[in-house]
Amino acid sequence: MNEDIVRSPPIVWVGALVVTFMVLSFSGMVEDSFAQTDFTLTYPDFITDTTSYNLDNPHQITSFTANSKTYLAVTSFGDSGVQIIDVSDPDNIDARDSLKDTVSNMAELSGAFGITSFIANSKPYLAVASFGDSGVQIIDVSDPDNISATDSLNDDTTLTLGGVAGITSFIANSKPYLAVAAHSDGGVQIIDVSDPANIAARDSLKDTDGTYELDRPYGITSFTVKSKPYVAVAAHYDDGVQIIDVSDPANISATDSITNDTTLELYGAYGITSFMVGSKTYVAVTAQPADGVQIIDVSDPANISATDSITNDTTLELDDATGITSFMVGSKTYLAVASLEDDGVQIIDVSNPTEISGVDKVDDMDATLVLDGAYGITSFNIGSKTHLAVTAQTDDGVQILSLNRSPNANAGSDKKAILDATVTLDGTRSTDPDGDTLEYTWIQTLVTSETPTVTIDNYRSAQTIFTAPADPTELVFTLTVNDGTDTDTDDITITIAKPVARNIKEMSDTLVSAKITAPNQITIVYNEELSTFINSYLNFTISNEDKPRNITGINGSPAIETGETVRINEKQVKTYSTILTFDGPDVPPSSTGSMYVQHADHYLAFIQVSDGQN
Repeated sequence: MNEDIVRSPPIVWVGALVVTFMVLSFSGMVEDSFAQTDFTLTYPDFITDTTSYNLDNPHQITSFTANSKTYLAVTSFGDSGVQIIDVSDPDNIDARDSLKDTVSNMAELSGAFGITSFIANSKPYLAVASFGDSGVQIIDVSDPDNISATDSLNDDTTLTLGGVAGITSFIANSKPYLAVAAHSDGGVQIIDVSDPANIAARDSLKDTDGTYELDRPYGITSFTVKSKPYVAVAAHYDDGVQIIDVSDPANISATDSITNDTTLELYGAYGITSFMVGSKTYVAVTAQPADGVQIIDVSDPANISATDSITNDTTLELDDATGITSFMVGSKTYLAVASLEDDGVQIIDVSNPTEISGVDKVDDMDATLVLDGAYGITSFNIGSKTHLAVTAQTDDGVQILSLNRSPNANAGSDKKAILDATVTLDGTRSTDPDGDTLEYTWIQTLVTSETPTVTIDNYRSAQTIFTAPADPTELVFTLTVNDGTDTDTDDITITIAKPVARNIKEMSDTLVSAKITAPNQITIVYNEELSTFINSYLNFTISNEDKPRNITGINGSPAIETGETVRINEKQVKTYSTILTFDGPDVPPSSTGSMYVQHADHYLAFIQVSDGQN
């Protein structure tokens, strides 16, 4: 480790790190050498300080939900306050209420630093660690347009709250608690917040004799192993991490610790977050002056061990690494690190915690983003989509980053059609993992110069038609779907051939019965094995109902052998069946109905459906 690196002073201008979970995706300045990720980052919106906002030198950031909407809460070190931001529409974020440390409200918000959210009595609250006040302030945010201070605690000779910086919440014995990293006191204080209007200090742990790794702590995070809660503390001056058992908040105890050496990235340990890979639990720590990240296995909190680390170079954004959080995309786990000096964010793949790697990054190189002095970082979800929020201390603002996963185009299976027929192109089975609205485009791909071209009726529709050529040929169509950020394509081959002569029959020639055999089920029985249903003709109208029911499932297309026989013209013949399910409320016994059906072997026929439930 380079000991010439200058360690941050006790009061760091950029603030101390408190971590919350987050996710990201990049579409900005990225290195071509990075591995392929499962997402793309976009930058939908940002907000910067005004005279009406508390965003001067923002430090930490967390998310919470109120009235079914998602919000951010940001600490302002310069304004000594907290700002609420509505991010329920990430493309159009909006500042809501704020709270400032004034004489009139006596809030403990001077030098507001760390922040976390918690739930008590089914209501959302914030807990703010105020460096200047050496205290913790609780804020009711159940109405984000009208937030209010509830209770607070200040440092005294009995508490460990001197220069509080990091803060996290945890649950013990079904009650919410806070664990606060006291930078000046070199320790951790536990606070019971189950009654936010009357919070109470519980036990604490101090580095009085150098036994613990708690000298000048900044970052703190909580995690659970075998149903027991623990906290992990990043000790800036001890260059290490301390694990504390907080399952009994009135009697907490140190379990294990780890200290920097030449093989680790823990010099000036600063930010910290926890994550799981499989059944194992890990913490990730930023080494701020050493410009790196260290992974530690804490699956056994009494015997923790370092796994892998990563250090800044010309391809990474880890210069003065501060904020850190974890997220998952599919089955893979990532870290996102805010880099103060690089004015950016680095993504690290930690799916294999023994072999981590930088995979993507973004920075404010062209000054179009609010990432100058990137420091705090958190994540939030809107529907199926994950977003990041980053505080920028120099820009005095917050930048939203959105993680976009690529859509999946599905043009359907290759199929055959007859000459001059109307053929359907169907891309409705295409999906988007984030739930984004898709745009569709169909084009014909010419196989050879002699391939006939056809006119697609509406090439921008998910489902459209064209008229097959008059001569046999093979046509290829490409479906492209776009979710506004990424695209995907899929091809379908349609073979155009002469029609095969078929002996089309009346339905009455083979229909044995059509009965309602369950509340929302029809069983149709035939005396011959039949071809595939023509699905577009299926519908079912129950007697005395005005609107037909939709068929939601077909079991037996073509019809399947039942294993039973019926007697026809003095002979026992095998039977075949198709079972249809339909939507809507359960159909009671004695109901009857009617429907149009067609197999490939039959004319379109109108049949009566009898009651078979009784």
